[in-house]
Amino acid sequence: LKGHEAAIRRLQDEVTRADGERARLAGEEEETTARLAARHEERERLEGERQDRHRQWQERTAEGRRLEDEIGRLQRETNAEKERRHGLELRLAELDAESRRIQERLTEEHGVDVAALGPLDEADFDADAAGERLEQIRLSISRLGAVNVGVLQDFEEQKERYDFLCGHRDDLQAAAEDLRKTLQHIDRVARRLFRETFVEIREKFRQTFARFFPGGEADLQLEADVDPLEANIEITARPRGKRLQSIGLLSGGERALTAIALLFAIYQVKPSPWCILDEVDAPLDDANTERFLRVLHEFARTTQFVMVTHNKLSMASADALHGVTMPEEGVSQLVSVQVVEEMLEAAG
Repeated sequence: LKGHEAAIRRLQDEVTRADGERARLAGEEEETTARLAARHEERERLEGERQDRHRQWQERTAEGRRLEDEIGRLQRETNAEKERRHGLELRLAELDAESRRIQERLTEEHGVDVAALGPLDEADFDADAAGERLEQIRLSISRLGAVNVGVLQDFEEQKERYDFLCGHRDDLQAAAEDLRKTLQHIDRVARRLFRETFVEIREKFRQTFARFFPGGEADLQLEADVDPLEANIEITARPRGKRLQSIGLLSGGERALTAIALLFAIYQVKPSPWCILDEVDAPLDDANTERFLRVLHEFARTTQFVMVTHNKLSMASADALHGVTMPEEGVSQLVSVQVVEEMLEAAG
């Protein structure tokens, strides 16, 4: 009996110790749970900060690219203006030299100082003074003796040359004005067509992305407050079960499938009776390849696709296969297989 009582007391002591140990472990569990929740909150906060910094980095990068493009454009314009100014300086030098030659010739042959005459102002024109000047010129000519009749011919030639250059100058000015107006018109039309096409591609992209990723959504955004023809385009995508994010944060297969969706969206805006795809399924895993092939078969109802691929799933879904085989070492042979006909013959 005493042995039983001692065993009972021993068991009671063990139960008491177990209860204390359980209480201690429960307290440690609560502390661990609280620390884990704090760690989760800290991780979410850090993830949010990381995304904010990544977004800021992208904005800074976009701004840097825009500034580099603007600097390049200004440099090109500066170089063009320098070349144009150099050409005008050369032309002015030629005209100045030609003008000096004409003045020297008039002075030497006729005693007329063109520089002293100055520009003619009709408001200040004095007929009497002009008559006196004309008489002086006549006396000078009479003292010269025989008149060089070739002067009139030279004058006519120079006047013809001057009129010819003035005509060219007017033509160039008119052509420059027409070109400026044409460029402005092209610029307006280009912006309008770009906006219209961008809206169509954006809507098609949303639809096509949803066909590749059921339940997902995607969008295209132009860079704000920037010329549409110079603005960057931000691609955002959200496969089902994920948050809307930049395409750069997606996995490789998701990025590739998103790019294919954008390609098909552009293709729908500007369709063609046939299309060549070169290794577009290379970065896709089997699941994404099946999605791609499902959508490709839908488009194949109205368009013929020629696809270069090494993917077995893609080759298995093709209507016809064309490739190169090597039945013997060093001997290449072209092979063409009509898959649909082969399947019908096998079924028959």
